[in-house]
Amino acid sequence: MRTFTFILLFFVGMTLFSQTRSDIQNYISISEVNSEVDFSTYTVYSSVLAKYNSNGTMSSEVYLMLQNMAEKANSKSIYTTLADMSFDGQKSVYDILSDNVILEKFVFSASENARLVSISYPTKNSIEVVMALDLVNKKYNIINTFIKDIAPVEPFPILTYFNAGKDYDSLVIDARGLGFEPSIFPTVSDEDGNIIHNISFVNRNPVSDIGFITYTTNVNAIERDFGDIAKNPYYAVAWGVRGSTKGDIVIDNEDASIVMSSKSLKSALKEGKVIVVID
Repeated sequence: MRTFTFILLFFVGMTLFSQTRSDIQNYISISEVNSEVDFSTYTVYSSVLAKYNSNGTMSSEVYLMLQNMAEKANSKSIYTTLADMSFDGQKSVYDILSDNVILEKFVFSASENARLVSISYPTKNSIEVVMALDLVNKKYNIINTFIKDIAPVEPFPILTYFNAGKDYDSLVIDARGLGFEPSIFPTVSDEDGNIIHNISFVNRNPVSDIGFITYTTNVNAIERDFGDIAKNPYYAVAWGVRGSTKGDIVIDNEDASIVMSSKSLKSALKEGKVIVVID
């Protein structure tokens, strides 16, 4: 009899608790969702503001529910933002995921487990949660997974015109003012369409650690900010962009010939030591 009474009280309590949670959720709204991609660090950020639209007192349970709903909204926002990114100047990440169910589940799981950056309380009845997904990290290395699962492996192109005459250790391309849209794996080609750099030429291990390409908006601080990969860079100016998403870069034939005739530069490209200056 006591056991029956305990079970009955337990289910009654759970029912009331569920109803309370349901009532609270009716007063919670997600009013602001902002997301952006930091291409210099391969990080997708999302910020969500959740509000409790009631004059009642904010209990600890309400705060927890606000945070939980904000985190879930952030996860969805991060996934959507990543999926909308240009993959290679021709396709979006969503195009790649739609053809690969396993990869899609992996990326979705990574978005759900994005790291918590900050929690703040703008007003007495709201909470702002910022989360981030690092595309290059130890647990969910999305860049590495894309490279392993998607990228073909091809021999590096042999296009030699003359000796570069200098041991460059990296390539810097100024792509400002061309309407270039950063992509995860952009192709770099010369004016004639010869491919100088793309995902199929890279060495998998170093690129999975530092990324396929690095973006920056500060051309005057390349060697200061990226001294670990660009101690002696070769500087080229992009002449145009290609691809349906304007995510591929065109450099002139002279610059291309210098890149392709320098053994050290070609090795640098294979290791992902390419920096693109963007608007």
